[in-house]
Amino acid sequence: MALPNLVVLHQIGERDREFVRDQLEPYFDINFVAEAHFLNSVSHPVRAEAIFSRIMTRKMLSGFEGLEFIQTPGTGLDGLDLEAIAGRQIQVANSHSAAPYIAEHAVALLFSALKKIPQIDQRVRKSKPTAGIHSNSLQGKTVGIAGFGHVGQKIAALLSGFDVEILCLRRRKERVKLFDGKVKQVGLNELLAQLDILFICLPLTRQTLNLFGSAELSKLKPNSYLVNVGRAEVIQRSALLEALSEDKLAGLAMDVWWPDEDPFASFVSDDRVILSPHRAGSDEDGPTYLRGAVESLGQFARREPLENLVDLSSGY
Repeated sequence: MALPNLVVLHQIGERDREFVRDQLEPYFDINFVAEAHFLNSVSHPVRAEAIFSRIMTRKMLSGFEGLEFIQTPGTGLDGLDLEAIAGRQIQVANSHSAAPYIAEHAVALLFSALKKIPQIDQRVRKSKPTAGIHSNSLQGKTVGIAGFGHVGQKIAALLSGFDVEILCLRRRKERVKLFDGKVKQVGLNELLAQLDILFICLPLTRQTLNLFGSAELSKLKPNSYLVNVGRAEVIQRSALLEALSEDKLAGLAMDVWWPDEDPFASFVSDDRVILSPHRAGSDEDGPTYLRGAVESLGQFARREPLENLVDLSSGY
């Protein structure tokens, strides 16, 4: 009996390809294809039961027949045309394997902003005095986490040993005890009014696009800190620049950016801003970040329930 076809469009190195082969060759006939090559060279539909890709446009989708399942390498789905995918009744699953690394990076960005580490480092390298740089403390602060999924919960766990109050904004409206009552669920306005530090861990959906505009950011206390490891488009860029100019933010750290040719241009001259070019999910532990996606593909092949099945109607 022929194995189902898996087309891997997500670009990975040879070490990670070996991991994928080792885990999935019992279940699939695996083909690694570059996204650009597929778009430019395929003249007739390719048979594939499963696709591993962060991108799937309507045009790309038309190049496959027999497609039942799309697996993304990470959490975000904004590279997928969910309407076209739903129209063909194709299942989609995402992966949360990188959540611990993203949470670590987010907390590292916060401490870098609070303690002014980049500024101190640059002064030392230039043999300039550092006495005029005043750092801040996390102790006694109120931390708000917008998006309390895998990453948000990991951030809360990392911060739980500090003297902080943690608030969260969740998609689910029902109020439940979180972290044995140590994390309080609140609405958006209450979150913004109380916090000193805001972590944004939200995916990009129709509901979250430009969720944080001028009206929302104006509710922040003066000299708040903001760390975004979700998606850039969750924040209205003009409102973010306005918040910086009005000193609403003492520090801003971004690991996600708008899809511009030079997304850093408006921020690079402001030393309150820490620029991280979408590096939060990276690690040196080999293919660990792929483990969730590979497990999910195995579940599909074995016709087992999919742990990270996406609700296409909500986009997450």
